[in-house]
Amino acid sequence: MVIYGVAGELIADGGIFLFSKHLQTISDAEVAKLNNEAGEARKLAGEAVERAANADLARVKLEASMMWRHLSEKQQKILCSALSPKRANQSMILSSPQDAEAWSYATEFADELRRCAISGGFAPAGHLGTSMWSSNVRFGIWVRFSKNPNWDINLTSRERMAMSLRKALEDAGVKIAGVLTMEDASGLIDIYIGPKLPPHAEEIADAP
Repeated sequence: MVIYGVAGELIADGGIFLFSKHLQTISDAEVAKLNNEAGEARKLAGEAVERAANADLARVKLEASMMWRHLSEKQQKILCSALSPKRANQSMILSSPQDAEAWSYATEFADELRRCAISGGFAPAGHLGTSMWSSNVRFGIWVRFSKNPNWDINLTSRERMAMSLRKALEDAGVKIAGVLTMEDASGLIDIYIGPKLPPHAEEIADAP
């Protein structure tokens, strides 16, 4: 009886060892599976966070593109210092009330030209002209100089003044679309304020 009992205990211990090893293998497999599932969950969570961040960034960019343009105090001062009161008095701002945002922005330019001219002792002229837009409207801000020979400054100097004004405005943060010469420019220097480009068009224009 004792021998049978001892033999049974040995067999039972061996069974426990074998089954515990098998259970450990199953447990390890389950842990590995859970770790993989946790890794996938973390990956999906990270992708969701990235998508949310990208969506927020796109929303911020869209909101910024829809905000009305305004001249800062620095930009106002640059406008006068780049032209001088005399040339500011001879210059014009052109836009159209067909676009409320562009017209409001143009008014800020015109007000600053007027203040600049008055600071030099000149009469407070209008400085804001209406340029009705056709289907070929120009978007953005353009600096234009006159080809009219009736000014007290030659064409080369006018072009130099226009390029200098463009650089000064861009250095101050005003985005200028380009510089043009016009046969029928309203003033010695015209600053044409067109409507803003749609957001998708700005992305295309900024692409390489």
